[in-house]
Amino acid sequence: VTMIDPDAVLAESGQDNSFQSTKIETFAKLGVVPLSDYSNVILYDPFDIDANMCDKLLAWIEQGGGLMIVLGSAYKTAESLMDSPMHTLLPGVVKRLTRRSRDSRQTVFTPAVKNHPIWTIFERPVEEIPWVGYPVYRHWDIENLNPTAYPLMRFTQSELPALTEEIRKQGRIVTWALPYPEPISH
Repeated sequence: VTMIDPDAVLAESGQDNSFQSTKIETFAKLGVVPLSDYSNVILYDPFDIDANMCDKLLAWIEQGGGLMIVLGSAYKTAESLMDSPMHTLLPGVVKRLTRRSRDSRQTVFTPAVKNHPIWTIFERPVEEIPWVGYPVYRHWDIENLNPTAYPLMRFTQSELPALTEEIRKQGRIVTWALPYPEPISH
């Protein structure tokens, strides 16, 4: 779990060391630390987060918190993910984990929203990035997006969302449907 302290970010603005405001915590500490101390939380490959913690995260998000979920490979099937409490934080229905051979370089990212603030991390406009150089071999298929969710980026061959943003009252959830990092072999 990565947590970002908003006061430290503001104090360090204009400096090159803004990552000092980032704290890496274990999932076990997620239920202990006060979420109100943080502006953003990143759940990398979340697994085994109980319903109580999901409810706390949702209440914090609705009050203005920002959550990024990177769906990894901890859940082995879409069914196990959708049967877990985590499904309440997802932007839609996870149907399956699609796998492609290493020979298949056809599926890449394509931006769906080109003027979103998330793209400011890149040194050039998002549409000028050579996404073809970054093939995707595995991804979660998220379908039936919630009414307040929309794709920021899609997978080219399926047009399914790769990166989704969902507004939940005053906060937002950004979800990566990419089990990152890609495995070395299947």
